[in-house]
Amino acid sequence: NETVKSSRLFPYGITKIEHKANKIVGSDDGNLTEGEIVFKNVEPANFFWDPTAFTIEDADYCFETTRVDAAFLKRTPAFNQELVRDILESQQTDLAQGTPESGEIFDDTLDYHTGQDKGAFNLFEVYIKYPINESTNKILKAYVVNDKVLWSTADIGLSMLPYSSLVEFKQPHEFAGKSSVMLTLDNQKYINQVDAIVHNLATQYQNPQKIVSSESGINPQDIVEFGDAPGAVFQADGDIDKAIRNVKPNDID
Repeated sequence: NETVKSSRLFPYGITKIEHKANKIVGSDDGNLTEGEIVFKNVEPANFFWDPTAFTIEDADYCFETTRVDAAFLKRTPAFNQELVRDILESQQTDLAQGTPESGEIFDDTLDYHTGQDKGAFNLFEVYIKYPINESTNKILKAYVVNDKVLWSTADIGLSMLPYSSLVEFKQPHEFAGKSSVMLTLDNQKYINQVDAIVHNLATQYQNPQKIVSSESGINPQDIVEFGDAPGAVFQADGDIDKAIRNVKPNDID
């Protein structure tokens, strides 16, 4: 599935586990719901977790983000519609006023602060775990837009966060792991480094560095300019075998 694909491309894959209720039935202890368990892939870029945790089980909170429009906020009855109106009015005011002191030109089709289309918002679906006793937790859930809590409940009936992570190659003391693609990229970096060394050696063999004896009377600048020129002739004093010599590049061990 998509979560497995994500774990092989990115540091981790995330699955959200949800209970979709479709029927309420009575019981001696109160109402119970019947439905189905739904597994949904979450894009890794849209998922954030407690930075002190190495696993989702250890995390005290996590949240995911979704881009939604104004119509979605207005047609969701569970959301506090008074706060929704404040958010929409605030956004329109921000777009109209901008920040004149910056002297920048505004694109009227975009939100100046986010660069996104007008009417688009980041909806944060937040889950917070808090202990009831040593062995039991409750999970708080909330929907947040622009720092305003549009809906929340103190207990969703779970004792753990409704997410599961999948890591292809676990790393010690890290939430994120390594994927096959990441390992391939690491190997490719080493290959590129070796390739660069080979090219550098080839260049040195083709254009070797030269040492000119001070006793030869040859101007080193002449060697720089004409040392590799075909048919170039230099007059040398003393032992001509020692007048000029090439520096041999180091071999690859």
